[in-house]
Amino acid sequence: MINILATCPVNAQNSGISFYRKLEKQEFSDVPNSDIRKIRSLIFEYDVKEFVFDQPKVRTASDFWTSVVQNNKMANSIIAAINRKGRLIMQAENTLAMNMANICRYCDNIATSEEYQFVADSLMSVTQASIAFPNVACKIADDNTLNACALPNGQIFINGGLFGIMNYPEIIGVVSHEIAHVILEHQLAHEYMMLKKTQNLEIAYGIMIGVNTAAAGFGAANGVKTDWDEVNATNQELAESPKRYVDELYTFKYSREQEIEADIVAYRFLDFMCDGGEYYISALQKLSSEDEKIFYDKQCDHPTIAFRVNLLRYLRFLDNFPEYAAMLSPSYGFSYDR
Repeated sequence: MINILATCPVNAQNSGISFYRKLEKQEFSDVPNSDIRKIRSLIFEYDVKEFVFDQPKVRTASDFWTSVVQNNKMANSIIAAINRKGRLIMQAENTLAMNMANICRYCDNIATSEEYQFVADSLMSVTQASIAFPNVACKIADDNTLNACALPNGQIFINGGLFGIMNYPEIIGVVSHEIAHVILEHQLAHEYMMLKKTQNLEIAYGIMIGVNTAAAGFGAANGVKTDWDEVNATNQELAESPKRYVDELYTFKYSREQEIEADIVAYRFLDFMCDGGEYYISALQKLSSEDEKIFYDKQCDHPTIAFRVNLLRYLRFLDNFPEYAAMLSPSYGFSYDR
């Protein structure tokens, strides 16, 4: 595939939005227009570029993570809710704590080795996340499956199988993705949103129960034969509906948007450290599968890897053409000199 970015003349970059649209169409001919629109929206929502590049207080890797959290609206709202000791956030914390109690018994028995622990320690040294957030730690499991995960307590697990297909910078990208989940309190935020959604639905369904009961009572008062067992059964069904609805749609550890946010942070971290955002793209490509087709699939807890790769490709495209980014979103498209 021809690299359009490398071959276009520099003076063409000032020829207006029509040039960039054409360039975009050529570079992303393999990506549906509907995905491009979603990708733009997600990048403008979750990119951390302005908080970590050309900032005098962001000089080290640990500074990077601190700045990401300090400028994240959702993370700050979660922290504020915790400080207020809100009922729902406390309930969410208790739920995660109970889950952690069950998981830790398993985690303590995960097989590892001194060699793996040496690598894990080096990953923590490079990322410096534990300097800014002391609860962040890494452990490499002696497991050949291609997977990584993070727990609410900050423990990150990387399966040894990833080392068989990835180089060190790519592994750093994977670890950075998991660090983002931890420091942005994604699991707590997700649990909180589940509870909030349940609460809102309970109010709506409570109104429906009241209407159903009132309608049955009105009918009975006017001589209509009313089967109160059926009315009660309907009300019971309505009462149970909010939790069942949320359990079906919100049972996943992270939302799709949180996965995208963690991807962008990981890409930016490698870019911040060594112009290495490409390493995270290649890491995702090595994990890709041929049967992925759509992004918003209710049966899947992650956006497809193909979509995630395309999003990061588009992020790279905007970095190469900040003028176009400014045309699309003036508040986003600033250039930085690196």
